[in-house]
Amino acid sequence: MQRVMATRLPRSGGSGRGARSGGPARPARAAGSRSSGRRPESARARLPKKPDPFRRERTTWLAVSVVLTLLLLASMGFAGWWGYDWYEQRQVRESHKTAVAAARQTVVDFFSISGDSVDRDVEQVIQGATGTFKEEYEAGRAELRTAVKENKVKSEGKVLRAGLVSGDSDSATVLVAADANVRNANSPKGRKVHYRVQVEMSYDKKSERWLVADLKFVG
Repeated sequence: MQRVMATRLPRSGGSGRGARSGGPARPARAAGSRSSGRRPESARARLPKKPDPFRRERTTWLAVSVVLTLLLLASMGFAGWWGYDWYEQRQVRESHKTAVAAARQTVVDFFSISGDSVDRDVEQVIQGATGTFKEEYEAGRAELRTAVKENKVKSEGKVLRAGLVSGDSDSATVLVAADANVRNANSPKGRKVHYRVQVEMSYDKKSERWLVADLKFVG
């Protein structure tokens, strides 16, 4: 009778080790409790970051500032170059005016000579000359002096017009039209002679003067 009752009585505590040992049953783990603290962090890390509008604005203004600075420097460089070039050309033009004036004066001196002042007249021409022209004129000084005195020459030169043909900072070609009223022993009343002269001018840096390097008759 006791065996039959023992077989029919249910086991208390249910199945499992805890029921057999008589200890308290372990609470069941909630699903996903092991990773519940990490998933939100990893998901947050995977989310795309929102662009910073202030950073983009700063970058844009920086690029604009760099471009404007480069443009400003370029414009300043161009303005400086243009200003220097303009100034240099202006200086050359002013220098050429001086060259033309010097050519006019030397031509007047060249055609103005008298037996009474031949030495002074010749020296005046030499003072405005340089190079080959100066050497040749000095070499013929004695012969010229004798001819002027013996023939009682008196010549007065006058420039009608003069103009620059070409030139740079160190040289210039000037075309001069001049008249000379020449009197001598055979023609005491004098006669007018017309000349066209090409004058090669050279700038002497030492004396800072334009001097005649060559003089030849043309046309």
